[in-house]
Amino acid sequence: MPHGHARDAERIAAAHASTVAAPFLLTPFEIGMTLYRHWLDAASCMLGDQSAHLRNLAECDNPFGMLACHADFSGKSLAAGLDVLRRGAEAAGEDRTLPH
Repeated sequence: MPHGHARDAERIAAAHASTVAAPFLLTPFEIGMTLYRHWLDAASCMLGDQSAHLRNLAECDNPFGMLACHADFSGKSLAAGLDVLRRGAEAAGEDRTLPH
């Protein structure tokens, strides 16, 4: 009779395996999609900043203006990078303090 119980247990496990395993199978995919969305958002913001920087460089009429433009862009890029890290940490649910 124990053999019959084992077959019943196998049948029940097979019927419910997909519902039990689904969260474990989908969770890595959902994490990956969340990270991918944040990466695309950050990339689009950075590309917008870079195109604005190129427009500003095109308007500079001397080397000192270009250096000032590069310095301004470097500061803005650093701030944007920290903001991306902060938003990523918030999305991951981490409670870490990043510099402002």
